[in-house]
Amino acid sequence: MRSFNWILRGSLAGAGRPGLFNPLAQDLNFLRTVGIRTIVSLTRTPLELPSDSGFRSIHFPIPDMGIPTPRATLEICEQVLASMDQGEPVVLHCKAGLGRTGTLLACSLVSRGEIAERAVARIRNVTPYYIQTSSQETFVSHYAEFLQELAAGDGLPEGVQAPPVVEGKVRFSSA
Repeated sequence: MRSFNWILRGSLAGAGRPGLFNPLAQDLNFLRTVGIRTIVSLTRTPLELPSDSGFRSIHFPIPDMGIPTPRATLEICEQVLASMDQGEPVVLHCKAGLGRTGTLLACSLVSRGEIAERAVARIRNVTPYYIQTSSQETFVSHYAEFLQELAAGDGLPEGVQAPPVVEGKVRFSSA
């Protein structure tokens, strides 16, 4: 499958839309072979899976080159982390598997307590094309700050961790 990359081997991956470059059945077979159990579609139109595919499907539409809200991102990251915690590897995809996919992969790492700067660097170490716009890159930092505010106030949902505070605020730089 073109553009499939593990971010956390055996747990969290990103990819282009299944069926975009190869027949859908071929891409689904690949995902099944590598152990993926949950497919998160970030495209406006959900991925139509055969009813007997065996995959759990989550649809979280984000406009191309766009960003979601922090609250909506928390909700999808909760589902991603819950699947991972249950031993169900997750793949996130948009169309090409770069901008929206990279943004949500980084936010998933932030939801596990990783500093935004480190999360972006980590996914870009896998492929430098993850996260395509400055607004997507900045959003990862804003999402980390949102989690910090929740942690200081109402508290975070079970399974979600806020990244550590460094020098009074969440650190982020566009290196």
